[in-house]
Amino acid sequence: MSMTIPVQLATLLSMIAMGSVFGILLDTYQRFIQRSRRARWIVFLHDIMFWLLQALLVFYVLFVVNYGEIRLYLFLAILCGFSSYQALLKNWYTDFLERVISLTIAIAKWVKRMIYLMVFSPIKGLILFIISIILLLGRTLWKLVLVLLGILKWVILVALLPVKWIFQFLWFLLPKSLKKFVVNYYNKAKGLWSRYRQYMYKVYLALKNKWKK
Repeated sequence: MSMTIPVQLATLLSMIAMGSVFGILLDTYQRFIQRSRRARWIVFLHDIMFWLLQALLVFYVLFVVNYGEIRLYLFLAILCGFSSYQALLKNWYTDFLERVISLTIAIAKWVKRMIYLMVFSPIKGLILFIISIILLLGRTLWKLVLVLLGILKWVILVALLPVKWIFQFLWFLLPKSLKKFVVNYYNKAKGLWSRYRQYMYKVYLALKNKWKK
C-alpha cells in the first residue's frame, strides 16, 4: 500500500519524535534500574521488558500514523531523532530528571515527617502518658499499701501490749526453779532449731549441686 506525501511526512516526523522519546525513556530507565545494585538476572528481565515496550510503542505510533507500514528510512528517522536528543537535549533532560527526583524525595520526606508529627507522634505521646499515669498510680498504691501495713503493724503492737503485760506479770509470779526450767528448755529448743536450719541448708546445697551436674 503506497503512502501519500503528507502521510510519509507525518510518519517521518513521528519516527524522529519517537527516536527522541526513546532517548528520554532510555535515560530514565538507566537512571532507575541501578544495575550495580541488582542481580544480573533481574536486570536482564527488565532489559527485555523495556525493549519489548519500546518496540510496541513504536509500532503503535506507526500504526496510528500509516496503519503499520514499515519502510527502511523509518529506522533512519528513529536513529536521527535519537541522535538529535543525544546532542541537544540529553544534558538538559538528565539535569531536569535529577531535579524532579530530588524534589520528589524531598516531598516524600516532608509528607513522611508530617504523617509522623500528626499521627504517630500524638499516638506515641498518648501511649507514654497512659503508661506514666499507670506507673504513677501503681507507685501511689504501693506507698499507700506500705503506709497501711505500717499502721496495721502499730495497731497490732498496741493491741498486744496488754497480752505482753499479762505474760510479764505471770512470768514475775513464777518460781525461780520453773523460770530456770523454761529458760533451759527455750535455749535447747533454740539450739535444735538452729541445727535443723543448718542441716536443711546443707541438704539444699547438696541437691542444688546434684541438679547442676
